[in-house]
Amino acid sequence: MTAIEIMAVSDVHSPRFLPLLISSVKSMLNYKPNIILMGGDMIDKGDVGSMKPLRDFLASRFPGVPMISVFGNEEYMEKIQVLRSMYNDIVWLDDEAWMDSINGVKLCVYGTRGSLERLTSWQKRNLPQLAEIFEKRVKNTMEALLKLRTSCEILILLMHYAPTTKTLKGEPENTYPYLCHRGYENVILSAKPDLVIHGHAHASVVHQSEVGGIPIFNVAIPAVKSVTRIRVEIAGNRVKISRT
Repeated sequence: MTAIEIMAVSDVHSPRFLPLLISSVKSMLNYKPNIILMGGDMIDKGDVGSMKPLRDFLASRFPGVPMISVFGNEEYMEKIQVLRSMYNDIVWLDDEAWMDSINGVKLCVYGTRGSLERLTSWQKRNLPQLAEIFEKRVKNTMEALLKLRTSCEILILLMHYAPTTKTLKGEPENTYPYLCHRGYENVILSAKPDLVIHGHAHASVVHQSEVGGIPIFNVAIPAVKSVTRIRVEIAGNRVKISRT
C-alpha cells in the first residue's frame, strides 16, 4: 500500500485567520504532508503582501513540500500576475493542472476558482460577464478532468467555490446560489476525480460529504477551525480517502 498525506486549507484571509492556521499546524507534532493544497482566499481584499507571512511559515515548517493554490474571490483578477511573481515557489492554478510523482504515484491536481449559480449584486453591476464565464468554466473543468482521468493515478479537483450544496449546511439556504454551482456535481459524476477540495463556506457545519461516492471536503479554516489533513491510500486499483 502507498499513502499520500495532504494538508489542505482555504479562507485564511491573511492576516485575519493566520494565527489559527499557525496554532493548528504547531499542534500537529511530527506531521509532515507530502503536498499542501490551498483553496483560495488566502489573502484578504487583494492584499498581496499579507501572503508573505503565511507562505514563509508554511515553507519554514514544511521545507521542500510542494504548495499548490487556486485563486479565490479575494485574490482579485488584477492581482494574479503579482501573486505569481512575488510567490513563485507556490504553484498557482487558474483553470490549469499540475502533476508530479509523489511516493511513486502520478498525482494530478486541477485547480479552478469554480463558479456561482447566481451573481452577487456587486458582480452584476461591475462584472456581468462573469455569468458566462462561470458557465463556461463548468464545461472546461469537465473536459479537463476527463482528459486527466485517463493518465492520472490520483486526480484531485481543487477549487474555491463549492461544487455542491452538501457541504454548505449551516449557511443560510438563500445564499447557496452565491456560494456554489451544482453543475459541478455532474462534472464529478462524469469525470470521477478521486477527491474534491473547496473553500468559501465560512459557516458550514458539514465539512465532508460526497457526490456519487467521491469525497468532497470544505477546508475553509473559519468553518473547520484548523487545517484539514487528508490521507490517500492506494492499494492496487483501490483508493481510500480519509480525514486524519
